[in-house]
This record gives sequence, C-alpha cells and structure tokens, in this order.
Amino acid sequence: MKVLNITPDGYVGHSVGELGCAYIDGCLTAEETILAAYYRGLASNETELIPGYMAAIGLGYKDVKDLCPPEIDVACHNSSNSSTISGPEELVKTFVQELTNKNIFARAVNVANIAYHSRYIKPAAPKLLEYLKQLVTNPKPRSSKWVSSSVPESEWETPLAKYSSAEYHTNNLLSPVLFEESTKCIPNNAIVIEIAPHGLLQAIIRRSFGSESIHIPLTLRGHSKSHEFLLAAVGKLYMAGCLPKVSNLYPPVQYPVSRGTASLSSLVTWNHEDTLENLLEMDTSKLEGFTISVDHNFTICLDQNQDRMLAGHKIDGKIYLPLSYLLTITWNLFCSKLRKKFTETSVMFQNLHVHQNIEIPEKGDLNLCTFLQKDSGIFEIVLDGETLILSGRILLPEIKEEEFNKTVTVSSENAFNLTSNEVYNEMESRGYQYQDHFRGILNAQVSEQSCISKVQWRNNWCSFIDSLIQVVLFSDGESSQEIYLPLDIRQITINPCLHVEPQDIEVVYQKMTSIVKGGGVEILGLTSYSADTFQNNDNNVKLKSLNFLSNSSPRLKMLEQFVEVTLEIVYENTFSIYNKKSAIIELKEDYPFEPLSQHVIKRLKEFPGFRYFESTVSLDNATRMLSSASSIGLLITPIDTLEKCVGLVDNSSNFILARSIGKQTPKISDGLVVIIEQQFDNEKLLLLRKAVSVEEKAPVVFLAGDECNWPQQLKSELNISNGYNKRVYVVIKTKAPIDGKTLIQQLSKEPKADKLRYILILGENAPNFSLSEDIYLQQLQQDLVCNVYCDGSWGSFRQLPYVLMLKVPFYLSALPALRLKNINISFVGLNLRDPHVSDSVKEKAMNDMGNLELSGTLEDGRRVMSIVQNTKDPIHNSLDPHLTWDIPESWSLEDAATVPWAYSTAYHGMIQGAALSSEETVLIHAGHTPIGQAAIAFALHIGSTVFTTIAEIVHKEFLMKRFPLEAQTTIFYEVSEFGDTEHLSHLRGESTGTRVVGKTMVGETSPLITINPMMENEHTLASSPQQRPTSTAT
Repeated sequence: MKVLNITPDGYVGHSVGELGCAYIDGCLTAEETILAAYYRGLASNETELIPGYMAAIGLGYKDVKDLCPPEIDVACHNSSNSSTISGPEELVKTFVQELTNKNIFARAVNVANIAYHSRYIKPAAPKLLEYLKQLVTNPKPRSSKWVSSSVPESEWETPLAKYSSAEYHTNNLLSPVLFEESTKCIPNNAIVIEIAPHGLLQAIIRRSFGSESIHIPLTLRGHSKSHEFLLAAVGKLYMAGCLPKVSNLYPPVQYPVSRGTASLSSLVTWNHEDTLENLLEMDTSKLEGFTISVDHNFTICLDQNQDRMLAGHKIDGKIYLPLSYLLTITWNLFCSKLRKKFTETSVMFQNLHVHQNIEIPEKGDLNLCTFLQKDSGIFEIVLDGETLILSGRILLPEIKEEEFNKTVTVSSENAFNLTSNEVYNEMESRGYQYQDHFRGILNAQVSEQSCISKVQWRNNWCSFIDSLIQVVLFSDGESSQEIYLPLDIRQITINPCLHVEPQDIEVVYQKMTSIVKGGGVEILGLTSYSADTFQNNDNNVKLKSLNFLSNSSPRLKMLEQFVEVTLEIVYENTFSIYNKKSAIIELKEDYPFEPLSQHVIKRLKEFPGFRYFESTVSLDNATRMLSSASSIGLLITPIDTLEKCVGLVDNSSNFILARSIGKQTPKISDGLVVIIEQQFDNEKLLLLRKAVSVEEKAPVVFLAGDECNWPQQLKSELNISNGYNKRVYVVIKTKAPIDGKTLIQQLSKEPKADKLRYILILGENAPNFSLSEDIYLQQLQQDLVCNVYCDGSWGSFRQLPYVLMLKVPFYLSALPALRLKNINISFVGLNLRDPHVSDSVKEKAMNDMGNLELSGTLEDGRRVMSIVQNTKDPIHNSLDPHLTWDIPESWSLEDAATVPWAYSTAYHGMIQGAALSSEETVLIHAGHTPIGQAAIAFALHIGSTVFTTIAEIVHKEFLMKRFPLEAQTTIFYEVSEFGDTEHLSHLRGESTGTRVVGKTMVGETSPLITINPMMENEHTLASSPQQRPTSTAT
C-alpha cells in the first residue's frame, strides 16, 4: 500500500492483526513485527496450557454471552451476528453440538488446541511480556488513526492504551477482541481493505458496514494465481476512487524506447454490448416544446416562442435560468427513456444541488447539455460543456398515493394576509422582478412558522414549481430582506395526475420541517443562500449599538440616521399596532434641498407595513392618493406648507416630517406636537403628529414592587375599556437600562392590546408618575406606544448602525502554554472569560486567563480534574488540593474538564452559602446552562422542590431527559425582562420555608429581582463574568 501511495485514514486489527497496525503506524519495524508474532507463538508453546478449543458462532456477543456455560468465554466480538468462543476443548465441543441442534451456526476454528483471548491463556502472559520487553525497549505512542480492538473505548486515555508497548500487545493476547465495537468508529461508506493471508473477515465486514461500503481483500486462499488476484484488487481500489501509483510496481522506463516496442493504441476499442436508443426517432411533442437534440443538448433563446416566457424570471435586473425549467427538462428526458407519457408519470428528484445560477442573455443562445445515467438516474446539466450548473438524481417514486395525499397542518394564527400585488411588491423591494408566468402567487397568509398561499395553475410545470420555490424564498428572506436563491433540495416528488383540471391550488409551507406542498408537488428540505452574502463578501462588519436617543436632542451624525429613526417611530405607532397599510408620500414643493426619497427607499424594505413610496405628488394631488391607500403613514413636506397638510392626517396613526431651512425655529401649527427634532447644517427636521387628549381618570397599571397581580389587573382594564381613544397606561420604573421591546411584544398578543401605552421610567430621580403631572401629561399627548424617560429627558432606545474594520485575526497560538507542576494537562474547559480572551491577551499581556478548569494525569497515573484560580501568572502554579478531584472511571478526560467550575459554583452558593435543605424550594433561572444544571442536580439530590426557567423549547426537552422534572409544573419560559410573575406568585403561594433563587445567565441583575424585591429569608445566587459566585440573604 505504501508503494502504491495509498495512505489509510485509519486502521483496526483483529487479534494478532494489531501487530500489523503497529507496523503501519510506525510503532514497530518490520523486523520487530515479525519477532513479536514469533514470540507470541513461542510463549504459547513454552507454557503448559489446558487443551483448548475455539469455535465461530452465528450470534453476536449480546446474544451468545447468556447462552455460554460459565467455563466458556466469548473471545471475539466480530459483528452483531457473529462471535468466537474460547474455552476447554470438551466443553466447547459439547456447546457447539448444542447450538447445532438448535439450528444455530457453530463451527470449530483451528487454533492448535490453545484457547486464545480467554482466561485459560493467562499463564502464557509473563513469558510473552518478558520477550516483548526485550524487543520493544522504547514504546512509541499510538496515533489517532489506530483504532484499538483490545482496549475498550472508555479506557483509550489510559497509559496502557496510549502506547504500543509490550504491555499493550500482551493485553491483546489476554483480552477479548472488540472488533464489533471498534468498527463503529469507521464510516459506513468507507473503503475497507483487508490485509491478511486470506480474506477471512469479508463476511464479517459486509455485515458490519452495510451495502454503502466497499470491501476489498488483497489475497484469497486457494486462488491459482495470487499475483493476478492482488493486481485485480489494485484495480478495484482505483474504481472505488483511490489513485494507486501503479507505475511504482514496474521498473523505470529507459528513454528512448527501442524501435520494436509495440503500440498500445490498437488495444483500445469501442464497447458495443449495449443497444442505445435512437433519439432521432423520439417523439418531441412529449417534451412540451423544449428543443432537445440527439446528444441531449438543448438551446435556450429568448427570441423563440417556447423560451420567451423565461424573460419573466428576472432577479436583480437580470434574467436568470429558473431551477424549475431544468427540472422539467430532466423530467421529460427521463420519461422518454422509459417510454412513458410525461403527463402520466410521477417522478422523484433527490439530492439536488445548484452549483451556479446562470444568466440568460437577452440576445443570443444559451447552450446546455444534460447527462442522465441510465440505471442510477444521476444527472448533471452543464453549460457550454464546461460549467456544471445542476446535479441530482431522478427516479420513479415508491410512495403510495394515500401517503402522498397526507396534508401538512399549519396554524394561521397571527398571520398577515397579503394580496398578489402586495407579495410581489414586497419581493420587488428585495430585488425580485418576476413578471407574467412567474407571478403565480395569488395571495398569502404569512406567519412566523408558516406560509399558506394560493398558486395559479397555468398548465405549465415550470412556472408552477417555481411559484412553490418562491413561497420559500419569500418567507426565508422576510427577516433579512435580502435576495435568496435555492441552493440544495433534499427531495421533490411530483404527481402529475393531481393536476387534471385548471384550478387555483393551495400551497402550504411549514418552516420548522421545511416542507412545501401544493397539489401534486411536494418539496422537502429546500435550503437557500443569500445572494447579497455571496456577492458582497468583503472585510467590513456591519454592527449596531443600542443607544438612548433623546427626542429633544438626539445628536445623530447623519441625515440618513434621522430618517431611519423616523421610519422606526412611524412603523411602531402605525402598522405594528393598527396593522394598517400605510403610504409614505413626499410633497414636491419649492424647496432648495434634495428630496429624502433616496434615504427612505433605501430603508423601506425593512418595514413591510409601508406598501409604496411616492415622491412626485403635489399638495393638490395628495388627497387623490389617499383613495389608493388606507392612510398616509408619513407625509414629508416643507415647513411652509405645514398648515395646509394638517387636514390630511388624523389623530390615530399619521405623522408629518417637516423640513425647515437654516437654523430658524419654525412655527408649529396649533394641535400638533413635536415627537423628535434635530438641527443639521443647513436644515432642521421635525417629526410631528396631532396631539390627543389624556383622560384624568384613565386606568394605570404599575409593573413595580412586590405585587404579582398586575397581569390580571391589565386584562381586566383592557376588557372594560371602551371607545376608540380609550387608553390603558402601563408604567414600569426600573434602574436597568431596558428598551421594553420584549415586554411590549408579549403584551401585544392580548386582546385590545392597541389600547396599551407604555411608560418606562429609568432611574430614581424622576417624579412619581401621575396623569396630572405636566412632565408626563405633555409626553402622553403624543400618544406614542412606548415612552422612555431617562436622565431628565424623553426618548427611546434605538439601534444605530456603524461600520468597523475587522481587527487583526486572533489565533490560539498566541495564548501562553499552560504548564502546572506534577500534572500532564489533557483538556482545558471554556470559561466565561473566553469570549473576551483576545482583548485580555492584547491589553494584559496574556497574564490573566481567568479561572480555568482542566483535566489531566498525575505522575502516579491518577486522573484528576481541577480548577486553577485566577492569578497574574498561572503558568507555573501547582494544583490546589481543595480544588482537585479524582475523575470517575466512567468519565473521559474531555468530559471531566467541563465539570469543576459549574458544580463548584453551584455548591458554593447553594450548599455553603444558602445551606439548602430538603424542606426548601429552589427557583433556578436558565436551568439549561452548565451552572443551572449543576444547581438542579444538587437540589434534587438534597430533596428540595425545584422550579426552573428556560429560553427555548429545546431547553425544556433537554432538561426533561436530564432530570426527573415535570414540564407543566416546574419548567417555565422567561417571558420578558421582568420574569414570569404569575408563575412566581404560584411558587410563593404553594411553598413554605426558605427560598433560594439561582441565576446562572451571564449579564445584568436577575430579571426576577429587578422587578420584585426578595421576600424575607430568601437567598439569591448570581453568576457573571465579572463576579465570583456569591450568596446574599435578605
């Protein structure tokens, strides 16, 4: 194999075959390998052993171990249905006969009456060990390629398993052969080469690896020409994908060759065994007008009638070849080869991969070629004979019709209803310019989890399949507002019999399972990629920072930023609350500066509630524009025409962005209030809306203090609120700098949530809230959904973009080598400082790595795990005996490195600090985190009642498998920044005794403590990257 330049990715030996692994691995020389095998036999002959016997059994280890008499050992775990037993001769023969009588395969193995790999070979071990120690004086470490079959995987980190030593190969003689267990580390599609005097393991290899693997023996006992068999095996390696350097088997050629050297060209001939179909006689009417020539070529030209429809598949200003067109072409060719009717043949596409999206020229031809393998159905479509654009597989489906007709269930709750024009206007804002046949979506109900659409069936499979793909691209690109194109599709099943009559077909897209189904087409596992990401792959990173913006002095640097903040305010107070379609109109009056349309259009795609932008409207025509939109969300006008524009807006949802020349203070019309304003170099911008009256006795709900009944109070106030202008004010007073978006999103799901107005008061210096207090009354007259008071000013939290160049890449090699006395470190666990390690290394000269948890082996062979405390120079420290523990035998060193920090933190806070007992109740925030899991484990071990919070559904599933917790009564979601106060009230109401509240999330103060001060005798455990775990009592 080395001569042929074939380097294995891994190797495993069976019994004495591990000596071959040692040779391949470079641990033994050829001489040492032969002598080691000789000493193995010599030690067996020189030792007095009982007459032994071995037999191959047609049962796996798990099945045969309970059938064996106690005197017989299972020597070899060959596969799931094959094993070898070893023991005293007469007992094994008797047992073999019993199995044979039960119709279980059992056959003796010639082992010279020696019971290898059993307890009966132990007397030979001292002599073999003595011989091997004289031979292997300097053991070498085994590489990761050598998969051990004599040491269990759980012990691969022990000194015995790490080295190819005399002890290792002596253990090989005494231990059972774990071949079945070791082959599980090898992929099922591997090329397996058996190196042995005879391919004895071929049957076992076939059963172990399945049909996907390729197994090639190099020898065969009894073959008349062994060298031909070996060379044939080399040929099989080449056919399997290896590249053996066969020239190394021959002597080098001396040039120039003699004149009498025979030519090889006459030996190459055509294979005429197969009869190929004459494509000239193929019925081209079955191909729906597509031009396909004899050699499977086809040409696309937009000037031809059959291809003219493709001009409607326009993306980013260019005409791209639809994926559905290529699928239809392949479908036609496949049916013609099978001599089946295209309109009656169901097909299935699998493992589709788009290698490149091809632009169709408006003038000229596009020459494509389809290669379709006859038997496998694997196909490729190539452009100009060079560029691969699509690959996959096509076959006849085996799905039963009743299975195909199963419906995909989705929920239409909280879905937006969009018309066909609204869908394609939204897609056009992202960069899709679909036209004619490729505008097949008639309407859509879009939600976070699904999309239900009506798609028009035009008796054209190309446009219909493309419409289904559009449904996925429309939903996937909703958040990023970028152009998405299909990349991979796991499977497409098409049943043309379900499209007999022209009709509009319902298409359902379930995002979680990635299933699209409509009529006779089902698409599974469609993945897309952002075309913007591929085209704009530069080194700039777009970041946003959360800042408090004062409405009176936002101090924005650019006019574009002010426009973006304006659009956010308008969107939050129109579409997101009232779910109205709103227009943005800019009046074209006499004004010296450029219109704001360029800035608005650039940001408009981020706000799907605004359906269009119009910048060519005069004041006289503004009223006419209202007839085509539900309302004007934003009207941009010069300050001079402000008074005339007041009549165009109403009290509920309309805003005016006024522009004033210079630095003069503009005159504001009566009845208007300023939302936000800023002076720029040459002009001043003001966002205005009509003021609303504030009722003195309007209901107010306070989310502060230790009261937990505000959810019921809020629902009650909403239920009794009547009238369009009725408002319910929600007041939140807190020290934490929060923007309240999560809370607003949760409460907006309540009925009549459009009545809610939120007041966030940050800090302690603000006056007590009252509707009669001027500072609050004036702000509430603006009728904004969210009002934030911070540092004596009203404003809001906004994410403002800025651009930073990437820093110099940080490499792990820059970290110092961690060395401790008396221990060989194997693994170091990640800690809370690691996300900031590059900054720490740069600023602190790599001398502060934070508290580290690690695992390794002591000089005496003990496996330990430990915590190295945070010091300025941890490199040459020794282990702290109080923070060092022995590792259980069942744990690996890698797993152990993740345990000490989390469990020490939880133990310090809950056991040492809070003195937790079995009669107490524990509420653990973020129980899915490492420290959270440790805290749950301690509490359950002690016998305490445990409640925990999680962030996602996967966390709940994990905790239910990890611990005996009841999901409905003990695991809650973190609903908002303020915690789940209803569940907390339930916790306090049903439990007695001292409480312990554990918070394991990285970041600010616990959300529970932020809004509700702790009760008497409560304890809290908080963990953060800046703090050591502490326990405090109130």
